[in-house]
Amino acid sequence: MKRKWYVLVLMILTAACSKEANMLDEPPMVPADFQLVSTTSFSSLNGYTVRGTLEIWKQDSIYLFNFIDFFSSNGPDLDVWLSAGSEPSRVLDLGDLKANSGNFSYTHIDTAGEIASLSCALIWCKRFSVSFGKATFVR
Repeated sequence: MKRKWYVLVLMILTAACSKEANMLDEPPMVPADFQLVSTTSFSSLNGYTVRGTLEIWKQDSIYLFNFIDFFSSNGPDLDVWLSAGSEPSRVLDLGDLKANSGNFSYTHIDTAGEIASLSCALIWCKRFSVSFGKATFVR
């Protein structure tokens, strides 16, 4: 159990680095005890370009969202939101988009069971309230 928390703390500390530090040439590492929940592709919305693969990994209540070969059009104030659909009604904000291209990941501890009702990852521009792209997933 201590090992799992150590891995989680290490992943969170890595996520706090600058955008350049989050860029990986290879897909992000996944601890051996995590299970692949879903693999899906991003699609573009509203005239913006978003592409790449989203892998969702889970171990107990810990989720890893791996962005692989990701690309998004530049925009101000881009975030990664999880939502029940293409338009955000109720969202879980994973944070600022770490980079416009490359490989990176987000970690979320789902103690409240929020992810069970969500099925879409959005690249969301908060400043203009518009979605740049989405990846629909199953759990």
